Amino acid sequence: MTDRWALHVDVEGFGAKWDDTMEAFRGLNALMQAIYWIGERAYREPPDRLFAHQFGDGFLVVSDFHENSLHRAALVALALLRYVLSRGATAKAALAEGDLSDIVGCYPEEIRKQPDRSHIVFGSGVMTVFPVMGSALINAVALAKRSPSGPLFTVDSSNQHRLPADIPIHPAANGVLSLNWLLPDIPALDALQTAAGMARHSKSERVAQLRAYISKNKGLSERWRHNAEHHLLHDI
Repeated sequence: MTDRWALHVDVEGFGAKWDDTMEAFRGLNALMQAIYWIGERAYREPPDRLFAHQFGDGFLVVSDFHENSLHRAALVALALLRYVLSRGATAKAALAEGDLSDIVGCYPEEIRKQPDRSHIVFGSGVMTVFPVMGSALINAVALAKRSPSGPLFTVDSSNQHRLPADIPIHPAANGVLSLNWLLPDIPALDALQTAAGMARHSKSERVAQLRAYISKNKGLSERWRHNAEHHLLHDI
């Protein structure tokens, strides 16, 4: 299926915190749990169901079909980013579109014939392979690389007319738009969070959570801090 929306969500600071394993996994566990809750409790059936694939310290969340509006994708992004923040971590998200297909048929015959292709035993070792690939992943990752540093939610500027009008948008470099996922109070987002079983926080609580994260993490670059202030806290 082509032109499905694809949300690449990546946990910030994962590598820097790796020596403290549980602290490193704080954000990844929160992201994983939030994706599961949304898919299990809010968007269970076609055409609304979601697909999610882990890549290291992040996930690609993909829609079932093409959607003319990107409102639902934006709400999912806001719900995920806010939940990760509420658990004491931050993430960044990039929203693009493309296809995603099962690519196992392109693999060597030895791999295709394995009874469990997610856990392939060879000799005394194990090989794990990823079963899907496509322009959805490529485009979302490419957008993330074009985006400024910081805990931002970005979309290509060509998609501005397809975004919710009640989310503040800031232009960034390289034809990228930054959506303020922190501040707006949106009834449809409240409904999604409630359906998914996520705690909702007031605007002041969310602002305090982000300021506490910035204060606690002394290793953040000045550019990261500046972008968080400019794109997220500037609208207060």
